[in-house]
Amino acid sequence: MFDLSALKRAKSQVQEKKVENTLEYDKVYYEAIQLFEQFDETLSAELLKQSGKKFVEALSFRKDKAEPYFFLAYVYFLFDEDDLAREYYETAKNLDSGLKGLAELEMLILGNIQT
Repeated sequence: MFDLSALKRAKSQVQEKKVENTLEYDKVYYEAIQLFEQFDETLSAELLKQSGKKFVEALSFRKDKAEPYFFLAYVYFLFDEDDLAREYYETAKNLDSGLKGLAELEMLILGNIQT
């Protein structure tokens, strides 16, 4: 008979790590959103950079979330980094094609690249 206790322990550890990553993701993503909202009020390029860094940090915990990719696409668009904007837009779209604001972002990014 097989001893499955090691497999059960490994599964439990994976679940714990997933929960920990989700909690860290939520915290960092919230910080990124706050910085982005401050940018939206002030149009400070420094706040936009800080929010971008936080969105990247959020992705270090959860690469399967579309929202940070969406915001990074917009951040790169605002900094005239069209290739990166498109890359992050495509990733966001692949992860969640129904994400709110995605169609508008597509028009901005693709319209900017084609002109």
